[in-house]
Amino acid sequence: MDTFSALPAPIRLFIIKYLPDFNSLEALLHSSPVMASIFDECAAEVIEEIASHYFSPHVNHLLAQAGSIFAPNKTWNSVTDFHSCHAGSNSSNILPEGLPIPASRHLVISASNIDYLCRSFLRAYLDRIHALKPTHFRRPGTRMDPYAVTKYNPALAGPTYSISDTGPPSWVETQRVLRALWHLLIYYELRSIMPSLQSAPGDETKLQDLDYQDFWMHLPVWETDEMECVNKYMLEIADPNSLQLGTSAQLSRLPSAPPGSELESSWPTMTPQDDNIGSKWGQSQEATTRKSPASNMFPALCLRGPNIPSQILGGATWESFRRLGFGIWDLKRMCRLEMMSAPFDPQRDSTAPSLRETYTMDNLKFTWMSILPNK
Repeated sequence: MDTFSALPAPIRLFIIKYLPDFNSLEALLHSSPVMASIFDECAAEVIEEIASHYFSPHVNHLLAQAGSIFAPNKTWNSVTDFHSCHAGSNSSNILPEGLPIPASRHLVISASNIDYLCRSFLRAYLDRIHALKPTHFRRPGTRMDPYAVTKYNPALAGPTYSISDTGPPSWVETQRVLRALWHLLIYYELRSIMPSLQSAPGDETKLQDLDYQDFWMHLPVWETDEMECVNKYMLEIADPNSLQLGTSAQLSRLPSAPPGSELESSWPTMTPQDDNIGSKWGQSQEATTRKSPASNMFPALCLRGPNIPSQILGGATWESFRRLGFGIWDLKRMCRLEMMSAPFDPQRDSTAPSLRETYTMDNLKFTWMSILPNK
């Protein structure tokens, strides 16, 4: 017997609308025919309600784009037309009107899979940074010759240190990963459905010829960087059958969560910290509209004098730090890693009394170099 059948219909609707995420919704639809029937009657309302309290506005916009791809008989004249149709939408509704039940179910399954992939990515990348053994200068005031090509010098190194736990993912970090995954899903799904779609009117280039960077070339550079970071992890965990024919470097679709998989259900509900303290630590909603703190600081670490470019951190590139999630992490996590200095007035943040250390740029440059694989 379905345990939900004894509940009044309004209570059942309330329960399904206020589930914490799409993974929970998909599980409920599989386990309860009664709740599945409620969903089928008001799918758009349920999806939009869950999305509104789980996703950022930007991710909600991407959910709408995915919904339009799943809608039957929906076509566009070109990739440019697709992007134009979704640019600057001010509609209060997330989903296209009249989205059929199979398309709504498909969207829920995709959202649930993205939820799993997001948690999997964050767990794997947190494990990576927690396995690091960085070091600061032996003497904190050590200066480096800014006009020399700087390489890691173990003679200057103090003892290695480790951080076993930098805390659960913040709302901002989670939204960055979710945004990257929805961008990738839209690209893979549209390419699968309409591979011959023109890149632009009159252009002989087809969608099947574009990689995801070309498809999303109009985005800010940090959003493309998020995709590169997340897509690299997708390639690491993907089934070989999901790779494009004739290549070992391109996916044909996002990987699927293993059946019955559960991951990090103990992480707290993520909400943005929209106050002065949250802004200082890069944990407000506004933080998702700009570069991560680490990628913003990276160019400053790559100079050997005022406005004089140098060999990057002894020859490393941003990829060496992208693989550690530096394009995802907020300022508080980077400070817990001792890879960035705390905000100017961290004493106002009573939740982080230990994050008051400041480091010179020379010391930070040395510390970043200490975690390079081939320093």
